Amino acid sequence: MYTLDNVRDEKVIFRELENLCQQAGYAHIIAFFCFRDNSIFSNSEQVTTDDILGQYNENRLIRNEISLLIGLMCKKALDLTIPEPQIFQETIEKTEYLLAELHSSMIKPSFDSKSIEEWLEYIQSGKMLREPIFYTGESAYHFQYRDLSKLKYSYDNEWFTTQKGYSVEQLYQVIVALEDIQVEKIKKTLESLQNKNPLGWTILPGYIFSIQDIFIKTELEVKIIENIINSFSFSERDNDNFNCINDFNAINAYPILPLGDDNFLLFQYYSLVEALYETPFFWFTQDSNYKNKAMEHRGRFTEDFSYERLKLVFGEKNVFKNVDIKDTNSNKLGEIDVLVIFGNRAIILQAKAKKLTILARAGNDNALHDDFKKAIQASYDQAVECGKLLLEPSNKLILSSGEELNINRNFTEIYPLSIVSDHYPALATQARHFLKQEKYSAIKPAFVIDVFTLDVITEILQTPLYFLSYINRRVMYGNKLHSAHELTVLSYHLKNNLYLDEENLVLSLDDNLNAELDLVMQSKRTGLSNKDIPDGILTKYQGTFFDRLIKDIENNPNPKVIDLGFELLMLNEVTVSVLNENVNRIQLTSIRDRKLHDLTLTFDTEASCGLTIHCTNDPYDVAMPKLDSHCMLRKYKHKSDRWFGIAIDIDNARVRFGVNKIYNWQQSDEMDQNTESFPFSRKMVYPSAHKVGRNEPCPCGSGKKYKKCCIPK
Repeated sequence: MYTLDNVRDEKVIFRELENLCQQAGYAHIIAFFCFRDNSIFSNSEQVTTDDILGQYNENRLIRNEISLLIGLMCKKALDLTIPEPQIFQETIEKTEYLLAELHSSMIKPSFDSKSIEEWLEYIQSGKMLREPIFYTGESAYHFQYRDLSKLKYSYDNEWFTTQKGYSVEQLYQVIVALEDIQVEKIKKTLESLQNKNPLGWTILPGYIFSIQDIFIKTELEVKIIENIINSFSFSERDNDNFNCINDFNAINAYPILPLGDDNFLLFQYYSLVEALYETPFFWFTQDSNYKNKAMEHRGRFTEDFSYERLKLVFGEKNVFKNVDIKDTNSNKLGEIDVLVIFGNRAIILQAKAKKLTILARAGNDNALHDDFKKAIQASYDQAVECGKLLLEPSNKLILSSGEELNINRNFTEIYPLSIVSDHYPALATQARHFLKQEKYSAIKPAFVIDVFTLDVITEILQTPLYFLSYINRRVMYGNKLHSAHELTVLSYHLKNNLYLDEENLVLSLDDNLNAELDLVMQSKRTGLSNKDIPDGILTKYQGTFFDRLIKDIENNPNPKVIDLGFELLMLNEVTVSVLNENVNRIQLTSIRDRKLHDLTLTFDTEASCGLTIHCTNDPYDVAMPKLDSHCMLRKYKHKSDRWFGIAIDIDNARVRFGVNKIYNWQQSDEMDQNTESFPFSRKMVYPSAHKVGRNEPCPCGSGKKYKKCCIPK
C-alpha cells in the first residue's frame, strides 16, 4: 500500500493505468464502473435524498475518472472479450488502486513545501489547480447541458442544417431518445442476466445502441440520425496525444464509440450531453466564414438566458438588457449586459463566453491567468465600472430601444455578477485565488458563477428578497466559505439559513450537502420524484405571519421596508417563532378592542437593530406619525444604528406601510429627556446560532419556559 511519502511519479502511474485499460475485455470493466457509479439505486417507488447520497460515496469513481479510463482504452482497438470472473475482479481492484494513487500523486506537492512561503507560492500556482480542475466535478446537471444546448444553438440552426445535415431540433430529439434507449437497454440487460451463466455476466450490452433503436424512437430519416451520431463519434488515433491527465481527451468531445454494423457504444450519457453543449464550438472555429458570427451568438445566448432567468425572479419591469450608460453629451461610457433593479438594490450582470484552454487545464500559470483575466477579471472590472457610473445621477441610462430608463439611483447595494456560459473547471477556487477586487461602500464583492448555477439559484429562490439575501451573504462572507462547488453553498443555505458571525473563521462544506438539491432539481426538470422544494428556509415558515410579511415586502419594494426584509431573512428559527407568536397575540387583542397594540423586538446582529410593529387601522395621517415617533424613540433608547417600523392591519395582519431609521446613533440631551421614562422592550431575541433549550426561559420575555410559550407547535 502506498502513502504520500512513497507514492510514485504521476507519469509512471498514468502509463501503468494505460496498459491496464488496454487489456482484452476492459470495456466490460468500464461498463461495470458506469453502472455502479453513475446509477441511482432505490428500494422504493419514489427516489429519496438518501438514494441520491449514494452518488457522493467517496469510493465512487467520478465521471472524469471514468472518461480517463475510456480515453486510455480507446488508444488501442477495442477487444470485447469478457474477462474471466477472477481477472474481472482483480482488474476492478487494480484500476481503483491506480486511480487513487494517481489522485494522491497530484496532491502530494502541496505537502512537499518546506516553508510557509513555499506553500503560499504553491497554492497560487497553476500546479495546485491541476487537481481541482480535474476532480472538482461537473458544473451542470445532465438535463441542463441537454436543454440549454437547444437554446444555445438556436441562433446557429441554419449553419447546422447546411453544414451538418440536420437541424438543432432534430439533434435535440436524438439526444433525448438516447437517454430513454440507454435506460431501457440497461434494464433489459439486467433482466437477461438471470438466465445467463455467471461466467458471462456483463452489463456492457446495456450501453450499446443502434441506428434502428433511434429510428424507432424518433421516426427521423435514417440519414439524419447517422449524421448526428457520426458528429459525436470517436475516430481511431483521436487520442494519440493523450499522455497526461490534463491533456485533451477526445472521448469527452466525441463520446460515441462505433462498433460496426450500425451499432455504437456510449458509456456515459452525461458525456454525450456535455459534448452536445461544448463540441459545436470547435466546429464553428474551423469555419473561417462563420466563427465570428458564432462567437456573437454565444455571447447573445449568455445574455438572453441570464435575462430570462432573472426576469423569473424579479419580473419583467425590473430587469433590463443591454443598457448603455451615457454622459450629458450622449457619449457612451459603459454598457450593462443585464441590469436588475429592486428598490434600493441593483445587480449588474456582465457575461463572458471564454473557455478554459487545454494549456490552462494542464496547470500552465500564464495560460491560467490569461484565461481568467479574459473570462472573469474583465467582466468584474466592467461591472464595477458600470456600478460607479450608475451611482452618478447625471449619467443617463439608455435602453436598447433608445428610450431613457428613469429610475431612483440612490442605491445602497450594487452586486457585480460575472457569469460564464461554459463549464469552467474549479471556477470558485480560481475566483478565490485570482480575482483582484476593489472595495467600495455601495458596490459589493463579486459573485462569479456559470449559467448553470444561475439557472439553479433562480429555479429555487424565485423571489427577490430570498435571491438577494442569499447573494448578499454569499459575497460578503467571501473567503470564509470553502466548497468545491457553488451549489454546495446554496444547499447549505437552503437547509440552515447561511449565517456566520465573527467567531467563524472558515466554513468548509462537503459536496454531499447537495443531495437534496440534486433530487429537487431532477424532480422539477425530469420528474424523478415528487420532491420539488428543499426542506428548510423555504418550507418551515409557510403560512405564518413571517411568510406573509416577506411576501408583502416583495410585492411593494419600497426602500423603507426592503432593508427590513433583509434583516428578517437573517433570523433563526427561534426568533421567527417569537415574532409569529407575538404578532398573533397583539392582533387578537386589537381585534377584540379595535385599538392600537404594539410589539418591539431587538435583534442581536452584527449591526444592532430593532423592529416595532403597530397593529392599527387608524388612518395613515394618524398612524404614520405615531409609528415614526415610536421608532425614533426606541432607536435612541436602545442606542441602535438601524431601526424599522411597520403598521399591520388589525383584521388580516398584512403590512400597510413602513418606516426605517438608518443612521449612526449619537447622544442628544433632548432625546435623553424625551426617552427618560420610556421603557425598554422586554422582547429580546437573538438571530445567532444559539439554540434555546425547551426548559430555558422563552426569549420573548414572557417569563414562561420556551416549551410552554413560543416553541414551534
